[in-house]
Amino acid sequence: MDGHPAHAVDPERVRECFGRAVCRTRHGVVLVGDVVSALRAGGARVFVAGGPPRDWLTGDPARDVDLYVDRPVAHTEGVLRAAFAVDAVWQRVDGFGLLRWGDQGCLDISFLRSPDALTGAPLADTVFRPGRGLRADARMRDFTVNALYYDCALGRIVEPVPGSVADVRNRRLRIVSDPRKLAVDFRTSLRAAQFAGRGFRPVPDTVRYLRETADRDVLGVGAGLGAWVAEHVPDGGRAEFGAFLAGFLRTGEAQELLREAVAR
Repeated sequence: MDGHPAHAVDPERVRECFGRAVCRTRHGVVLVGDVVSALRAGGARVFVAGGPPRDWLTGDPARDVDLYVDRPVAHTEGVLRAAFAVDAVWQRVDGFGLLRWGDQGCLDISFLRSPDALTGAPLADTVFRPGRGLRADARMRDFTVNALYYDCALGRIVEPVPGSVADVRNRRLRIVSDPRKLAVDFRTSLRAAQFAGRGFRPVPDTVRYLRETADRDVLGVGAGLGAWVAEHVPDGGRAEFGAFLAGFLRTGEAQELLREAVAR
């Protein structure tokens, strides 16, 4: 795929994810696989990216299924409306390229993005355009273990960043983000602590980033840190999350924010 290495995946794991219900219509239940088929029939290249390809390789249970396409949000919504005759839009953010679709917005469908759209403004204020390249989209992600793409046409996991599959299998955390993304995204340190709780360990360059930037990230998230921890870190993992991140914090302000967030 686009000259990138492609890797086989257990088809049973793919079938399990594609068999998940997305919404109900008067004609029956719409599954993830039905959405994939409709988008492909509408002319889009469709990928499953992030968590599922990583989890399929490690053998861990796949959590949420996120789809990525090379078409604008309006096109995606129109294809789904025509295919299923239902208004199942939960959230639509054209500039960020996101459509949350299905019951309770259970399926995220995004277009591929490029860091070339970043200008130094906050991510929420950045207007992206649909991309086509996987390597550019990978540079919008945090770690190589999350920069893998299951190509729904090819039926294989595509690896646009060399070494990503090896990092998954060895549970290494290696930052893949474009520097322009790191400059405006304060979640990288938090995500590193989150993945440390899943048995992933940072490589030296990631450790260096954490030592230099963890305070900035915690302070940048600020008052929203408690809500982020509540959403992304299970109760039983908060002590480990806090201990990992605290090991990189140098300022009392950041340490206090973290203590309050973990204790909530």
